[in-house]
Amino acid sequence: MSQMTRDVLQIVRSIPEGRVTTYGSIARFLHISPRNVAFVLAGSKGKDIPWHRVVSAQGWLNRDRKIGDRKQERRLKKEGIFVENQKVDLDRYGVEAKTLNSGVNGGQIYKKPQ
Repeated sequence: MSQMTRDVLQIVRSIPEGRVTTYGSIARFLHISPRNVAFVLAGSKGKDIPWHRVVSAQGWLNRDRKIGDRKQERRLKKEGIFVENQKVDLDRYGVEAKTLNSGVNGGQIYKKPQ
């Protein structure tokens, strides 16, 4: 597992229940692309990773287009987050990745695995 993957997962684990952050917020903190964040999370939907707490820059949820599942919406609602039309209010529930107590230092230069 690369250092970038470990850092993304550590940040996501530090998002408090009842709060969300965006792919872009994590990406800005780590100086990587939001697509890198999405790629890491797509391959890491284990039980200990609260992937459902990461949403788009506008607060849109990610719908599993393969099966039409609303798993993210159900998990967020269970944590007390109000979801309307597949979107959350970032002003109310959003948190910036740089403010999380994740133990990760932002702005690293990640080297490609060889």
